[in-house]
Amino acid sequence: DEDGHQWVTAFNTEAEAILGKTAEQLNEYVMNGDEESFNKTLQEPNLKEFIFGCRAKIDMNNEEQQIRVNLTKATPMDPLQEAKTLLEKIAKYDDL
Repeated sequence: DEDGHQWVTAFNTEAEAILGKTAEQLNEYVMNGDEESFNKTLQEPNLKEFIFGCRAKIDMNNEEQQIRVNLTKATPMDPLQEAKTLLEKIAKYDDL
């Protein structure tokens, strides 16, 4: 959107990779009234870096275009591996 943010929908497998908990575990917190554990689980991924694979789809709703983005893959970022990958890609440009 205009402020540089994008809402993304994450389903079961991807949400588990980000939150580290299953939907059943989160539901258990809610059913038991354990708001502290529920909120802690949602706050835990803050400031952690992930590599996301996304799929975008344009929908028309009341003659207005809307972009829906679904998360297809979520893996924690490994800075060392990411640096190696980037260096390999840069090296390919040097060979041109």
